[in-house]
Amino acid sequence: MSNLYTTILFGDCDEFESFLAEEVEGFVRQLASHQPSHDLRFPLMVLMGDYDDASTMEELATDEDDPQTQPASAEFVEKLETVRIQESGLDCSICLEQLSIGSEGKKLPCSHLYHGKCIDEWLKKSKTCPLCRAH
Repeated sequence: MSNLYTTILFGDCDEFESFLAEEVEGFVRQLASHQPSHDLRFPLMVLMGDYDDASTMEELATDEDDPQTQPASAEFVEKLETVRIQESGLDCSICLEQLSIGSEGKKLPCSHLYHGKCIDEWLKKSKTCPLCRAH
């Protein structure tokens, strides 16, 4: 890593920078040496340090019966209430940008507001609210 990046990432402590830089480089080498596949266990194992925990995490991440990994129906998305944003300080928790006063947003049944395009894209992948996970 260049000195600029290590200073930005780790501060100005030489011992700490060296330790973390070596750990990161070792991690990157381990990932680079792994044969690419759809198997999530290796990167998870490297991060978690345990093959069994990594296998469990992989199962949870790829559970097709989980409502969070199923898209919302097109009918549901079409029926979402479009609202005019009337108060300041509201953020879209998907893109993390502010919902501007006077702009249009979409409201889920749980009352959370999002940019229309953001929530439409989200609901193509998941049928739960990004904030509260309501179905």
